[in-house]
Amino acid sequence: MTGLIAWAEGNKDEGLRLLRIAADHEDAVDKHPVTPGALLPVREMLADLLLESGSASEALRDYEAVLKIAPRRFNATAGAAKAADKAGDRIKARAYAIGLREIANNAGTSRPELEWARVYLAAK
Repeated sequence: MTGLIAWAEGNKDEGLRLLRIAADHEDAVDKHPVTPGALLPVREMLADLLLESGSASEALRDYEAVLKIAPRRFNATAGAAKAADKAGDRIKARAYAIGLREIANNAGTSRPELEWARVYLAAK
């Protein structure tokens, strides 16, 4: 992943550019019906870095693109909730936080994302 390497080396714009290209390519390739999807979609990685760099609205758009392909994906749902919150879209943030709780309803685990959703929903 040259995009991630560029990002890690401090060339954030180039890293994002390369990840966008990779994400678009991944989106264009059909998944064979009997193979699993990507373990970590490139578009989700791109969204994570966009959120980290303060581009919450762009990150939300990319998380939502991941969720169209992989509905109820835990990490994309968690990212979408946080991105929506940071972008000021409380309606979407709440909906994604509720969705995150529903995804992990019977998980019996305490992940930071679930704690964030619990605190977010309790405060709003």
